[in-house]
Amino acid sequence: MPIITKKALNIEGMHCNSCASGIQLVLQNTDGVLNATASYDSKKGEVEFDEEKTNLENIVKSIEQLGYKATPQ
Repeated sequence: MPIITKKALNIEGMHCNSCASGIQLVLQNTDGVLNATASYDSKKGEVEFDEEKTNLENIVKSIEQLGYKATPQ
């Protein structure tokens, strides 16, 4: 049985809505991520994932590889 976790993130470094869209797209294509959102206006994101396939550390690293800083709320 999968262990589904939902986490909110603060995301720094976004300059526009396209930044948020890019983050969201990368996360949604990450194995184990079931749902992901990112908002330029609020500088926040939310990710829902299967802990058996990925973890919060890997998700944060994926965002940082795009050039942004993500910290769990």
